[in-house]
Amino acid sequence: MVKGAHKLSVCMATYNGARYLSQQLDSIAAQSRRPDELVVSDDCSIDDTPVIVRNFSRRAPFPVRLYTNEKNLGISANFQQAVQQADGDILLLCDQDDVWRAEKIRRVEEHFAQDPDSALVFHDTNVVDEHLRSLGYTFWDRVGFCARDRQRVVEGFGFDVLLAHSFVAGATLAFRARFRSLVLPLPEIWLYDAWIVLTIASVAKAQIIPAQLADYRQHPMQVMGGRRQGLWRSWREARHSVNAQYFVDMASRYDVLGRRLVARQVSLEPRILPMIEARRRLCLARAAMRSRPLLRYPLLLREVLTGRYHRLANGWKSVALDVFV
Repeated sequence: MVKGAHKLSVCMATYNGARYLSQQLDSIAAQSRRPDELVVSDDCSIDDTPVIVRNFSRRAPFPVRLYTNEKNLGISANFQQAVQQADGDILLLCDQDDVWRAEKIRRVEEHFAQDPDSALVFHDTNVVDEHLRSLGYTFWDRVGFCARDRQRVVEGFGFDVLLAHSFVAGATLAFRARFRSLVLPLPEIWLYDAWIVLTIASVAKAQIIPAQLADYRQHPMQVMGGRRQGLWRSWREARHSVNAQYFVDMASRYDVLGRRLVARQVSLEPRILPMIEARRRLCLARAAMRSRPLLRYPLLLREVLTGRYHRLANGWKSVALDVFV
């Protein structure tokens, strides 16, 4: 490693990933800027995943460390194990079933070198099927991360955008290790990627690399994915899952976020905690719309008039959801 350069750690979480793991590992080895280490946390796989990692470690052009959990921890705690064990000053999260473009690590390092104030960065991916055939859209297309929101992030309003929308896939995320003490331990109530992104963005600068630096594989064994859904299927799933408890749980997550920031006594812009509280209140109002039907429209009108739908959710799309679901 060149003196003064960053030390980059790839943090991978695995669980029964033998089918696609070798392709991901090979894509890391083929990087134009190789990582300084690969840290793998395995969550009690019962297939050949640990064997594949050990075999790879013997030929990898960088150190590979494998940690095997004594019991199944789940995806967030498994990633936490990898992040805790990493020695680098920049940490890149990594799934077991994707394929990285050869320039990914180089682009991430260049970003942090050129922008010392940037604490966190994420990029787009090409969404592919299990055979790595493109599905014709990117992850940002899938989640609606539009040009306007991307520009707001570039202009320094990353927290505002990311508080209102979930645009980040964990495996596209890299952050400076000095923020590890803030984000860990990962709360069980949060998905690991959303928590890391919002916690860091609340105290420091979040940025984007507007490029597709990985192939994001969709397959039947996936825990979380980015495959597009039709309007009818999306509506049916919303009818089933977007209920009062859904929003109560979401409100609890924002309560946990605010409490973590206060407990760690971090320096915050004055607007950050009030924005988190406003997001929590919007979630509670949306829960009440479903648990107390007679209040649905008065509450909906109140939230429209406060502007919280447009500042802290998906605007009229969220209004429509609360009218019909």
